[in-house]
Amino acid sequence: MLKTIPNHVSISGSGTPCFFLHGGPGMDSSYFFPYLEPLTKIFQCHLIDLRGCGRAPRLDRSEYTTEKMLQDLEVYRKQCGFEKIVLLGHSFGAVLAIEYALAFPQNVQALILVATAARSDFLRDTTRNAKQFPEV
Repeated sequence: MLKTIPNHVSISGSGTPCFFLHGGPGMDSSYFFPYLEPLTKIFQCHLIDLRGCGRAPRLDRSEYTTEKMLQDLEVYRKQCGFEKIVLLGHSFGAVLAIEYALAFPQNVQALILVATAARSDFLRDTTRNAKQFPEV
């Protein structure tokens, strides 16, 4: 059985399940509404505060990995009984959505990616490149 860290989730709307993945890391899902509220007419919106973010519990730094966040999403999908989900990701949340779709393609109906990088290794490359610049 997969174990997960409880994320904070707010649910509204009805229809196809859609997991909203916020930017950050460190932000929370509260900024999605009221802007995306019209989507509740076609989606059951699951606004997820990822592990250690927003209203989710704080953990040891070693617990904040992409792999563990992907497992959190997969366990939550199974707990909800959803065969397939739509993932709406913004910024870092979209990177996580891409990673989830690569790891669990059979569980993804669609991706909605907002303001993100096309490659999942973008964060690693950006951090490495930023270290080449002097402090401002």
